[in-house]
Amino acid sequence: MLSDIENMENEELHFMYPQKPEAELQNAYYVLKMLSNPLIVSFSSHLALFALRMHLPIGFAIKHTIFKHFCGGETLKESQGAIEKLGQSGIGTTLDYSVESMDSEAFFDSTMHEILDAIVHVKENPLVNNLAIKPTGLVSESLLQKTSRGNALSAGEKARFVAGVGRIDQICKAGAEMGIEVYIDAEGSEDQDAIDEIALAMMKKYNTEIALVFTTLQMYRTDRLAYLDTLVAKAQKESFKVGVKLVRGAYWERESAKGKNIVFERKSDTDDAFNKALDSCVGHIDHIAICNATHNEESTRYLTEIMREKGIAKNDHRIHFSQLYGMSDHISYTLASEGYNVTKYLPYGKVKQVIPYLIRRAQENSSIAGQMSREMAMIAEARRSAKQSRNT
Repeated sequence: MLSDIENMENEELHFMYPQKPEAELQNAYYVLKMLSNPLIVSFSSHLALFALRMHLPIGFAIKHTIFKHFCGGETLKESQGAIEKLGQSGIGTTLDYSVESMDSEAFFDSTMHEILDAIVHVKENPLVNNLAIKPTGLVSESLLQKTSRGNALSAGEKARFVAGVGRIDQICKAGAEMGIEVYIDAEGSEDQDAIDEIALAMMKKYNTEIALVFTTLQMYRTDRLAYLDTLVAKAQKESFKVGVKLVRGAYWERESAKGKNIVFERKSDTDDAFNKALDSCVGHIDHIAICNATHNEESTRYLTEIMREKGIAKNDHRIHFSQLYGMSDHISYTLASEGYNVTKYLPYGKVKQVIPYLIRRAQENSSIAGQMSREMAMIAEARRSAKQSRNT
């Protein structure tokens, strides 16, 4: 018994790239190689947006390359293959309807109905764990911004804003009734104050016993640690659970250009804030559920160490890890093989509607050259190992 405890205390997480078919490894390698070149990414992004505006037939080429790598399919049914493949390795799925939003009530209603259908799919599919919603796909972004600034809304604007909040409420209610977690994604800082208030209202309403609604904290923001403390204090005082998805943030250049000390200037400060947030969440685990949504190996390993030190089981339902589909497979598959709760964010939607999402993923990947090189090296090694196995 003592030796078992000593082994557990000395256990260290070693990330390894998963075994995959050669065709899948080859596609992953060449997609990441293309994305590792910022000039190619910039040119391709502008070309794709131009083709989209001109209604040029580019869907086929995109669908069988970058879309195939980062998305599950155009529909829930088409995404089932990716869901089952992840499930075979003990990895759950977070459904993410990723079409680009338009400022249209008809579009918002259509998005809500698509997400309500997805909730039924989650309920009926044991391999799907939860789903994510993008607030600007359900509420007018201009109204989120006006509300965040504290500007008065006209009667018509107020009616539209209330309708938008009502869509989010319908989704959260449906999720809560079926015991399904709903992640409310973060947006730009100009929208976020209003989104924070909406997410808080949903948590108070539906997280009375367990966390079913999650807010998202972008830890490159200088104010998020203090905001996390505020959430914990409210949860303790008002007897509800906080669901927190922790991310670093994907729009540093845009936020930094605003010049309002919104985001940290140094990546090391963001890393420090992220890990401090993990400390705080685990320290208040009786009031918080955590989704550690990062592609950063150090922060991933850090959370596993905290859990071990606190004696928290690897499969504790209040803590799980998540990465985007098509990114950091070595982290996801390693964690799953070790018995941790792991999901992949699986985007889906019509190819042309998902192009803006794909461009953001391309730009995000091209900005993390070191991590990209490491992942490509692991894919290359996996291909070599598979080839050697076939030849012996």
